[in-house]
Amino acid sequence: MDKTYKVPNIPKFTQEDGRKLAEKRLEDMVSGDVKFKELWDRTTTYIMTPMEEGCFEHWHYGRMIVIGDAAHKVSYNCAFRLISLNTNCYDNTTAVHY
Repeated sequence: MDKTYKVPNIPKFTQEDGRKLAEKRLEDMVSGDVKFKELWDRTTTYIMTPMEEGCFEHWHYGRMIVIGDAAHKVSYNCAFRLISLNTNCYDNTTAVHY
């Protein structure tokens, strides 16, 4: 983006905005020999969402400290995957232990 936007001036993106950005990245390698184009060609729906900016001057106060998802940007789909991963690790550990 051309600058940092703050509430209430955060822009809204259209489907066209998302398509244009995706088409600029078609040749990007996603993993190994897989290009973004291969994923994009199979896409049935998509949305482009602005992520908020934030930088604290202080990361702690008294006995409190800001860490993890509270300290940096995490998209909702990434956070969901991490929660699922942690749940799977817990379930597997429990199954092996008992």
